Amino acid sequence: MLSTRNILLWIFLFFSFSMVYALHENEDSLAVFEGRVLSIEDGKPILFAHIVDINRHKGAISDTIGIFSMKVDKSSILRISAVGFKTTFIDLTDSLLSLSEIPIFYIERKIHQISEINIMRLRWEDFHRNITTMTIPDNVLNKKITWYESMFSPSKLTEIRNYKPNGISFTYNNKKDKKRIKVRKLKSQEWEDSVYILPKYNINIVRDLTDLEGDTLFQFIRFCGFKREYLLQATEYSIIRSIQVKYLEFIEKRQISMKKK
Repeated sequence: MLSTRNILLWIFLFFSFSMVYALHENEDSLAVFEGRVLSIEDGKPILFAHIVDINRHKGAISDTIGIFSMKVDKSSILRISAVGFKTTFIDLTDSLLSLSEIPIFYIERKIHQISEINIMRLRWEDFHRNITTMTIPDNVLNKKITWYESMFSPSKLTEIRNYKPNGISFTYNNKKDKKRIKVRKLKSQEWEDSVYILPKYNINIVRDLTDLEGDTLFQFIRFCGFKREYLLQATEYSIIRSIQVKYLEFIEKRQISMKKK
């Protein structure tokens, strides 16, 4: 009869052989792949292009002459993207993987039409937005100002307090002013969206990055679910990278859903 030590030894050996076999089987489906990314307009190398193996969720970055090297799944698809260029997808075929020379992939420059921006107007609108959306605590609004009382005699103070010029009201209606500030804040948010968000995140940019159209495009935008605060603070580059990550997740979920059907 086997002792406990022998049983544990056999279990250890069984799992060790299983892991080695699985690792060897996985390595057979991989290959080292090299390529070069160039601009289709002028043939110049694309520096820092992102090349992603969609199946493995692994990637590489092109060097100063546009060359990259990475392990890929032989049956996968490569996604090549770079800031300022349209995203390109490459099917990894046997003929492509068996090339003796480094294959070259040309990607097209992406052009966005940007309207003229008035810098002085933007500065004024920034100032106006900050003033109109400023939140004043109630305890500050209701605080009585007393520092000037020592400067006047009691009779003069009474005269000053009773004096109300035409057209100026010294009363403060808290609820009405709060509503007015809320409306101004909403208008300010609309202006911020048009100036700070739409130039770096809109439906056209998402379409260029993903090549999605119609209902699928709108489904993907809802899937991204980027918060307004993030879009205001993030750079164009970080937003593009986030779209790329979300796109891989979106495609993976769609593939899983299609397999279930």
